[in-house]
Amino acid sequence: ATTYSNLFYACSTCNIFKADYWSERVEARIPNPCDDVMSQHLAFRDHVIEGQSPQGLTAIEQLRLNNDNSTSYRQRLRRDVLLLIDAIIDLKNKKEHRTIVDRSIAKIAELCRVPETAVRKACKV
Repeated sequence: ATTYSNLFYACSTCNIFKADYWSERVEARIPNPCDDVMSQHLAFRDHVIEGQSPQGLTAIEQLRLNNDNSTSYRQRLRRDVLLLIDAIIDLKNKKEHRTIVDRSIAKIAELCRVPETAVRKACKV
C-alpha cells in the first residue's frame, strides 16, 4: 500500500476513502487515471457513475462515488452548467453581452475541468 505504484492523484475525499486500500487481484484494483483509460472503467449516467468493469465497480464502492453528497453535488453542477449554457446561447448574438459570455464560458470550463474550446463548441459560440 505504500509503494510508488499505489500512489496517484486523488481529491482529498477520495483519498480518505481509498486510505491504504490495495488489492493484489487486478480485477479488484481501483483504476489509475495515469495508466488506465478511465472511460473503460467508469461512465456518467446523468449524475450517477456507472461501473464499466470490475475495477470501475471497485472504485465506485471503495471511493463511494455515488454517495448522497457526491450525486447531489453532480446533479447541482449539471443543472447549473446547463442553465449557463442556455444563458450563453441566448446572449451570444448580443454584442454588448460578449464579456459576460466569455466569462461564463471560462467559469464552466473551470468548474467542469474541460478546455474552453469544448464549452464554446457545446454552446455553439
